[in-house]
Amino acid sequence: MSLPWRACAWVVREFALALGLVPDPDWLTIHAGGAARAAGQTSVGQSTAPLQTEPAAPDQNPPPPGWHRHAPVPAGVRHDPRAKAGPAVVKQGPKPAKPGWSAVISADRGYFDEVIAEGALDETGISFPGSYQQRSVPLSGTEMRIGRRSTSRGVTPEIDLSGPHADPGISHLHAVLIAQQDGTWLLLDQGSSNGTQVNGRQVASGVPVPLRDGDRISLGVWTVLTVRAA
Repeated sequence: MSLPWRACAWVVREFALALGLVPDPDWLTIHAGGAARAAGQTSVGQSTAPLQTEPAAPDQNPPPPGWHRHAPVPAGVRHDPRAKAGPAVVKQGPKPAKPGWSAVISADRGYFDEVIAEGALDETGISFPGSYQQRSVPLSGTEMRIGRRSTSRGVTPEIDLSGPHADPGISHLHAVLIAQQDGTWLLLDQGSSNGTQVNGRQVASGVPVPLRDGDRISLGVWTVLTVRAA
C-alpha cells in the first residue's frame, strides 16, 4: 500500500478497536481498493466483488436531438421526435358580415287599379297619390315590422307607412319581415285586414314566405315594398 492508504487503514482499525467492533487488531483488513471485509471469510489476495447497484431508470423526458447536455428539458415539457417545425399559423379574424338587405317603398298605380277594380275597398275619397316620394329602408336586426304608427296603441313599426300619403288599406301591424341565419328574410302576414301579396300572389296569414332579391310585397291600396339584397 501507498502511504495514504496505510494511514486510512490504521485510522479505520483504531476506530474499530475503540468501539469494540473487532476483538483482534488482525481481524480487520483493508484492501487496496478501500473496501472492508472480515478476515477468514475470503482468502488473502482475493478481490472483493463490487457492490451491486440498481440500474438507473431511463429518462422519461429525453432531450430532443441537437440539445446540449448542459441544457435540461424544461419541467412539464415532453419532446415529440415526430414533431417537425413548420410555418407559424396565423389565425384569421371573423368573416365579414353578409351584405345587408333593404326595402324600397313606392306607390304602384297598377296595383291600385287592381284593388279598386276588385271592389275590396270603398273608392270614395281614395285617390292614388301622384307625388309619392319613393324611399328605402335598410333591413336590420332580427325582425322588421310593417304597419302604421299609432300613439294611442303604442305601436311603432320599424317600417312605418303612416305618411305622408298614408295608405288607408294598411293595418297598424300588417306584416313582419323575419331575418334568417343565412342572411335572407321571410315575410309573415300577421292577420291584416286587407291581406298581403308577394309578386302578385296572395299569401296566407301566419304562413312564412321566403323572399328573394327583387321580390315585390304589395299591401294596402297602392303600397309596394321591393326587397333588395345589397
